[in-house]
Amino acid sequence: MANLTDLPAPLLLERMTFMTFDDVISLCRTNKKLHNICTNDKYRVYWKNMIENTYGNTGYYKQMIKNNPNIKYNYVLYTQLINSLPIHTQSKIYKRQGDYKKADEVFFKKRTVEQLRGSISPKTFIRTSRALPLAYMILSAAEKGKVLDVSHINPDNLHGIKMIRKPGSGSRKVGIETIPVVSSEPENYEVIMKVFFPDNYNKYVDMYIKINENKLAR
Repeated sequence: MANLTDLPAPLLLERMTFMTFDDVISLCRTNKKLHNICTNDKYRVYWKNMIENTYGNTGYYKQMIKNNPNIKYNYVLYTQLINSLPIHTQSKIYKRQGDYKKADEVFFKKRTVEQLRGSISPKTFIRTSRALPLAYMILSAAEKGKVLDVSHINPDNLHGIKMIRKPGSGSRKVGIETIPVVSSEPENYEVIMKVFFPDNYNKYVDMYIKINENKLAR
């Protein structure tokens, strides 16, 4: 920690971008210098340079500056803007930070987007009138940090799906970490996996069952 805080501000800012968001927030709670660098307007010029070097060419950033010329440049803005980058770039950033859980979530979004654009074989990710609306729902849930609850899904028309916050540890609704779908009913979870992964849905159903069994055994 001593070596980290001894770095000049520009190098320390850059080092933060190689750390996970949770690690930076944890350090900022216990170290005044790091907290100030993350939030204090004194370091605005450093964050502005880094943000413009990273996001300056994106349409989202240009529009944001146009709509809000007095925007605050800090660590929080840097992390928020990651979502404006192409999904494959987001995944690379999270892997660089060592946040492989987040990288997996982004990869699933990438796979969903690619399917919507027709760039993945139907054998891998089915393209039917049933799957596409559901793909939009899953993508939307992932982007909002939520999940789809398929506990009460109608297997004939796929009605009954709800977007909810991620269930707590006491909930009966479970799912695979990298796929934003949960259910309290194994058979309904299987319905969704068959729609999206017709060639190897058993793999995901087995993972779900194992997670569910472990939870019930506690």
